[in-house]
Amino acid sequence: MPKREGINYPKFADKFFRLDFEASPMPVLCLYPIPPPVALEDLRIEICPLEKHPRPITWKALDSLPRVQLKPPLICQIFNWSEVVEWEGIRLVDFLDFLKVET
Repeated sequence: MPKREGINYPKFADKFFRLDFEASPMPVLCLYPIPPPVALEDLRIEICPLEKHPRPITWKALDSLPRVQLKPPLICQIFNWSEVVEWEGIRLVDFLDFLKVET
């Protein structure tokens, strides 16, 4: 693995399945093998609230929830690295409200 200048690699860097600081759009740090891609129409999530009645959720249902965009810093203290990244997604509180899960 080529070393990138300015990065403090830990002694266990050789234990990563993939460690790629040149990946785009952002570096990849993965301890375990990356699972195969899943088509969005095949994606299913099942949530089981405290009343123990599992509820399946489809991607289409999630797609109807409001999305939030943020630009927070992503900081890795292990490798002494940081970068401001753009994140987009569904807030957990909106997801739980949508499912009527009491918190």
